[in-house]
Amino acid sequence: MTAAEGPADRPSGTASPGAADLDEPAGRDGSGPPSGEVGPAPTYGASFWVGLAVGWAVMGYGVWGVLDESDLTRPPDLALWVVGAAIAHDALLAPVVAVVGVALAAVLPRWVRGPVRAALAVSGVVVLFAYPALRGFGRRQGNPSILPLDYQRNVLLVLAVVWVVAAVAAAVRRRAGTDR
Repeated sequence: MTAAEGPADRPSGTASPGAADLDEPAGRDGSGPPSGEVGPAPTYGASFWVGLAVGWAVMGYGVWGVLDESDLTRPPDLALWVVGAAIAHDALLAPVVAVVGVALAAVLPRWVRGPVRAALAVSGVVVLFAYPALRGFGRRQGNPSILPLDYQRNVLLVLAVVWVVAAVAAAVRRRAGTDR
């Protein structure tokens, strides 16, 4: 039955197009697994398992380093910073990036939307991650080796690279006539 069929074309007792299909368990037409059954389990290739093992090994090494050098790393302070960064990302950065991305989609041509959205998201993460260094948190008056770099300049350089890559990607998409 199609949505174009009128009320006279529907089986008796059905209120809307497709309602007669509710009597049939899902998937009997070959569109998916039958009702109540789970589809086949996803299969993962070797690269997934290698990446998983390497990722867990790197995280384990990082945690070990933090705990082994706990007098320098101050694990409670680090945990507070990690949790705070996650909250800042989820409560501030992600919603702002989403709203700005939707607003930009209304005014930007299709070929430039993806690169601009990606650059915006990466820029937000860079600034959020660099915020403590930009603010000078941890800097000590008598120790110039703590936060010795020009972090404002460096963050601006990283952001410039991000936006140049976005501009190149947009130019390639426009030249190729890609709308995706």
